Amino acid sequence: MNEDTPTDPVRTDTSICTVQLTADGRDFHCTLHDEVEAGVVQGRNIGASSAKCQAFRRRLQDEMDGLEDIFAAYQRADGMPEGIQRLLVAQSTCLNVHQSLAMVSTAADVQRTLASNEEWTVRAALLTRNPAIHIDLQMELARTSDLTVQRRLASNPSLKPEVQTILAHSKDGEVKTIIASNPSLKPAVQKDILRHGDGFIQRGLAMNPALDPQLQGVILPDHPHWQQTDVKMALAGNPTLLLNIQDRLADDDNERVRASLATNPKVHWTVAKRLAHDRSKTVRYALADAMGYGDEVRQDGRRRPEPAQWDIEW
Repeated sequence: MNEDTPTDPVRTDTSICTVQLTADGRDFHCTLHDEVEAGVVQGRNIGASSAKCQAFRRRLQDEMDGLEDIFAAYQRADGMPEGIQRLLVAQSTCLNVHQSLAMVSTAADVQRTLASNEEWTVRAALLTRNPAIHIDLQMELARTSDLTVQRRLASNPSLKPEVQTILAHSKDGEVKTIIASNPSLKPAVQKDILRHGDGFIQRGLAMNPALDPQLQGVILPDHPHWQQTDVKMALAGNPTLLLNIQDRLADDDNERVRASLATNPKVHWTVAKRLAHDRSKTVRYALADAMGYGDEVRQDGRRRPEPAQWDIEW
């Protein structure tokens, strides 16, 4: 059939909705049925390109069994047309459809609908995994009194800096810790946390692989001893630590800090060699465990010969 020739409407019943599709050479349009209020989605162009339209129409006409392939296809391409998003959120009663849509939706009105969905799993998918939440909705959710929403939102790696700042000043310690450990935390927000944050939020920042290298040397806070130790332990386990910071922590008086450094997957070999001769057996065992032969060391009471160049003394 020639795509450039107008055709009679095709009525297709699927598990998502009932739609009427009409080819017009470039796009296709939908006429919604059942209980959708007229004008909400009806008559809107739901295709961004003829190729997408044709692909979607073919899948509908093939009476597809599920939507997984459709969502995957749009995630691999340049996004799902907003008309299709509105179609799905309005017509589908399937929980899996709403959860999947929550992760990929870009239309502001669809996101707001999903944010108030009665199913928590749908709301959580939007809050934590959608990379394109509109800024006004981000701000609104960040200022909500619902701490569960704040905590979920704080883990989203695509938040705007101003939203990250709002969450960093939350009254809830868990929210602050989560946002401080967000892998996309902006350097300006990190500096704000260092200036105004307490030991709890600085601990979250210390373990964040995205910690600005320029801040690694100034993160150790002037807090009560137990909080300072927690922050240093978190920093010691950060896989992006600079070598000079590793050297400083290898000299720390607290063996728990040195043991944390010994388990760091990116500890420099020169630092590991120093820790292999540490005065604390706890630190040496931590290093042996990280190297994969801790059980042998404990059984024998001494080290195995590899790696010989480290000359670990037990």
